[in-house]
Amino acid sequence: MSKGGIDLRTLSDANRIHVLKIIHEQKSISRTELAGMTGLSLSAVSRIVKQLIEDGFVLETGYGDSSGGRKPITIRVNPLAGYVIGVDFSKTKANAGVFNFCGEMIFQYVAPIHGRAYLDGLYEAIDNCVAFLHAKERLMLIYCGVRGLIDSNTGTILSSTTFGWENIPLRQLLTDRYSVPVGLDINARLAALGEWKTIYDDSVDDLVYVTTSWGICAGVISHRELFRGGWGMAGEIGNTINFTGEGNPFLRNLEESCGGQMLIRRAQESWGAQDNFLLRKLTGDYADKVTVEDIVAAANSGDAFAVRLAREAAAVLALGLFNVVYIYNPKVVVIGGLLSEMGDIVLEPIKKILRQRLPELIYRQLKVELTVLGSRASLVGAAEAAFHVIFTSPIGDPHGHNNMLCVGT
Repeated sequence: MSKGGIDLRTLSDANRIHVLKIIHEQKSISRTELAGMTGLSLSAVSRIVKQLIEDGFVLETGYGDSSGGRKPITIRVNPLAGYVIGVDFSKTKANAGVFNFCGEMIFQYVAPIHGRAYLDGLYEAIDNCVAFLHAKERLMLIYCGVRGLIDSNTGTILSSTTFGWENIPLRQLLTDRYSVPVGLDINARLAALGEWKTIYDDSVDDLVYVTTSWGICAGVISHRELFRGGWGMAGEIGNTINFTGEGNPFLRNLEESCGGQMLIRRAQESWGAQDNFLLRKLTGDYADKVTVEDIVAAANSGDAFAVRLAREAAAVLALGLFNVVYIYNPKVVVIGGLLSEMGDIVLEPIKKILRQRLPELIYRQLKVELTVLGSRASLVGAAEAAFHVIFTSPIGDPHGHNNMLCVGT
């Protein structure tokens, strides 16, 4: 490197990464189009593409359209160049998927969590994804969505009410077990990224994705970027105070008032209700065995008792979303998680309350939707986050920049 100058090897790596990133995003592109998008000369792009083909990252796929003269040869990333594993790790299951280098999910495994054996379920899901890979040496990165407060420097779960954890070195545990870099972030944040990139990227700059399962949490897209806040706490709306009544307004927070724990608590409190038929049948009439999944299934079967519980939760959630709209000013609010699986049973009362309470000008510009990706949202977001890390690391060195791989605090 010349004195006061730029390391040309670093510049070359940066150009290669930039070109490969664009090819990955565009799916299919010609060298001429690449030169136009990167600002590099056509000869420079051709040299980079030649090297990427030789290294197995890129394939020539055919001919593109021509405005006159010879048709250009199109290129795309090689789906077999490498793989990432995305994980959505929750209280009741570990949902993991294998994504090829094109970003396509080619395998999925869901491991139930038995009791409080959370790590056993997580390992089972990831183990099966690794076993699926014939070329295990091409696993580049694992990205895991979790619930809790994360130390971004160490990848330690400082605290998690969902798992009852304190100071669990999750990133180190996974790195030691699988010998690849590991990224961590909040499930809802990854779900927001996945839903936004897949469904809304072309038309929406500001979006909030709210997960509604055992707890309540939000992922925030602000100005087309994930918003984490100063300490990585942005979107932790489940911890906000509930002012809906129930005696002391500081007794319960939002997720305790409308999340899965609220549904179970209210079901058990009202277990003797005359219209509680299906839940009693599903549990053998043992109130302490009822699950959130049971309540969702019963509501979707039209059970009046379960529907009433769901609408009660939706009414409280709507007030939480009312606050979210004022705090983050999103164009779209997406509702995901288990409550979203009840469809209009929860969506209609939420929209009704927001329409009543928000000024007409605000409500008219707001879209409140159910998730399109469903349980895949966090997995897709985890893959997106993984490729973001890969395209900010030197090509051929996926194990580099390890301290970049854990986001959030």
